[in-house]
Amino acid sequence: MNEAITSSSGMVSMALPVMKQDRIKVSGIAVKTGVSKNGIKYTPENLQATAHELANKPILKDHKASVDNTIGRTTSAKFKDEGIEFEGWIKDASAMEKVMDGRITEVSIGAMVDRLVKEDANEDVIVAE
Repeated sequence: MNEAITSSSGMVSMALPVMKQDRIKVSGIAVKTGVSKNGIKYTPENLQATAHELANKPILKDHKASVDNTIGRTTSAKFKDEGIEFEGWIKDASAMEKVMDGRITEVSIGAMVDRLVKEDANEDVIVAE
């Protein structure tokens, strides 16, 4: 059974995983449309245009892109109503245990933007392009 796990911390929200031998299948929302906690605005148009770029990317246990932080891979990514949804797997034993028992509800897929543009000189919000 997949139950939604929601979060607003800026990390990837995941659905509860399904066991598959030595790894677990995970899915969730990688990036939501709107303004993130760090003041970056993600528009539906930009997310739709770049969603495919998040397929076959490392899944990280936090935002630090390193070999030791890589715990799995995304297998697909597509734009839906509220943002970019992804599917993938986690193979790291420690991370699998923590996801399964609920200690980890979010991961990072290390998404990067090409350019940030200040939308209005009087605001702190910048737009990801």
